[in-house]
Amino acid sequence: SRDMTARALGLPAGPWWVGVAGVAVIAVGGWFVVRAVRMTHREHLRADVSRGARRLVDVLAVGGGAARGLVFATVGIFVIRAAVRFDPDEAKGLDEALRSLAEAPAGPWLLTVVAAGLTLFGGFAIAMARCRRM
Repeated sequence: SRDMTARALGLPAGPWWVGVAGVAVIAVGGWFVVRAVRMTHREHLRADVSRGARRLVDVLAVGGGAARGLVFATVGIFVIRAAVRFDPDEAKGLDEALRSLAEAPAGPWLLTVVAAGLTLFGGFAIAMARCRRM
């Protein structure tokens, strides 16, 4: 992410392009959260899925989708910081964004919540593979 950001910052209007990319990543994260909360996955479930299974898929979808969106938004914030500060080292990938969260005062708790949310998203992906209408 640093190499791409450094190259992009070197282009004419580079900081603007990097900033737009950061906003786009945040928008994608927001889109994931909105889809999770609106439970758009329901329209893809098979009709024969039990009520209990539907509830489980709903919990997995909302928790996992929200966590996934927040992780994307965090990465987008770091990309925007790189554009504003004109510093490619400020751009961070997913691993470095999570490390930055760990360094925050409530870091271990934040990482626990993110890990639980991403685990929920993994469970949602498995549940949809099993319950999705084809």
